Amino acid sequence: MRVIIDASVLVSAFRTDELSHLDSVAFIKSAIAQERILCAPTILFPEIMSAFARPMRNAHLATQVVTQIRELLLIELFPIDIPLALAAETAAQKLFLRGADSIYAALASRLSEPLVTLDKEMLARPPQGTMSYTPGGWLEKFA
Repeated sequence: MRVIIDASVLVSAFRTDELSHLDSVAFIKSAIAQERILCAPTILFPEIMSAFARPMRNAHLATQVVTQIRELLLIELFPIDIPLALAAETAAQKLFLRGADSIYAALASRLSEPLVTLDKEMLARPPQGTMSYTPGGWLEKFA
């Protein structure tokens, strides 16, 4: 089983001050133990880099985090090709999602796999053909 992982979950897993830090870490550990395939659009790493570099103006820390994620996790990345971009447009229009979020939703819909996110909008309005879960919600259902 594949699982679409939103950047918010990985950011939370690497920020100990985040409210969902422990759930995010537990989700990642559980997904690995169950041999789930973590999937994301190619925008994943730029989003994570930005989440660490921008607020703290610390490019070195951001690079370290992204390097650790790349070394620790095998994540199947999907390019944002024209069909995915068009599906993301539809998700943005019908689900009222922000641009990057609509790409994750479109990928989850394309693969008919669950999306794990901390984004309230994606949790409230899951992509067509699948479900959205918080890391803790995913653990309750699948762990």
